[in-house]
Amino acid sequence: MRLFLVRHAHRDTTNRLEDNGLSEKGREQAKGLVTVFKNKVSKDSEILLLSSPKARCIETLTPFSKAMGLKLTIDPNLDEAKPGESPVKFEKRLKSFLSFVEELGEKAKSKDLCVFACSHGDWLPLALQQLIGVSIDLKKAGCAEVQDGRLLTLLQPSDYI
Repeated sequence: MRLFLVRHAHRDTTNRLEDNGLSEKGREQAKGLVTVFKNKVSKDSEILLLSSPKARCIETLTPFSKAMGLKLTIDPNLDEAKPGESPVKFEKRLKSFLSFVEELGEKAKSKDLCVFACSHGDWLPLALQQLIGVSIDLKKAGCAEVQDGRLLTLLQPSDYI
């Protein structure tokens, strides 16, 4: 199983207190990810798309979802830290997601299961620390491809746009 951890594309910052979705720049980044992701999967790949409930994450994976004719599933464990949420509870959500993905890999029908998970700048470095032992700050619309505790590829928007 390959896990693609994706940071949401550039967000609309008109009102940072609102879940505004993507900016124009972010929509272009999301379109660029379609080609990147298509090149990472084969016709035999089993693909699962998971997103934080935030609009900017959903909108980041939606173009790929539509291009592939796949359903996008919302996973609240991928959400950013909530106001007042303790670091312990935040880490528990993260570990719950990672356990879920590990179980998916063990039960996969296909040897080529590709899980794309879109989350946030506070969540992703912690997940990468857990998975590969290194905390990496992905830029918006960046992606880390992980398999068996190893980083296979690290893509930042400047690599594909």
